[in-house]
Amino acid sequence: MNVNKFINSKNISSRYLIHQILDGVFINRRTKPQTLNYLEKNQVFFEEKDIAQAERITSFIFGHLESIDRKILKFLKKKTNTSVLNIFRIVVSEIALNEAPNYALVNSAVDLARISIKTKYFLGLINSVSRKLVARYQEKELEFNSNLESTLKRYLTKNYSKEIADNIERIYTLNNTIDISIKNSEEIEFWKKKLEAKILPTGSLRIKKDVKLTNLNGFNEGKWWVQDISS
Repeated sequence: MNVNKFINSKNISSRYLIHQILDGVFINRRTKPQTLNYLEKNQVFFEEKDIAQAERITSFIFGHLESIDRKILKFLKKKTNTSVLNIFRIVVSEIALNEAPNYALVNSAVDLARISIKTKYFLGLINSVSRKLVARYQEKELEFNSNLESTLKRYLTKNYSKEIADNIERIYTLNNTIDISIKNSEEIEFWKKKLEAKILPTGSLRIKKDVKLTNLNGFNEGKWWVQDISS
């Protein structure tokens, strides 16, 4: 199968990328950048909008993993393979984020399953469970609890190997935090308490992304600024 041609004809490029990222993390022990590099080497390319959508949805999945899995497991009578489970994770996240009409979510899930040998023999199950998920969890009925860091770590450690758990935690942290530099290094303890931040080995502070930066103390006064931790 020509993967590029198929995913473009079915308009599932971003979903395919999301599925590859999830399989990379949960099955192949790859980080997101490693998955993108692997796909490029195999001549599978994506537009920036597909990468941006994949970043957004995978961030949602990792941040609400336990809630998502709990909803899926209600419709699975027995344990299924991880790649199939990852397709269901995409379906639930897209219902929650109102990404597409319900019929399109089911069709896309089935089309996605046709690509891989790990999922193409489960088309009936994927079609059936996806329809049940869509029927049961309309947008107004969906409630998710965001994984607090301690809760997420506990759930991952219980259900996955240390390597997979550490990888997901790293992705979740990078997607849900911002690193900042303090103008006056002598004030780092003050701003750590003020912003409820964590001090990094580099001397930067790590804060949550769940607040608007311009509303935080010190931002407009230039007491600190956002930085790229890799710089």
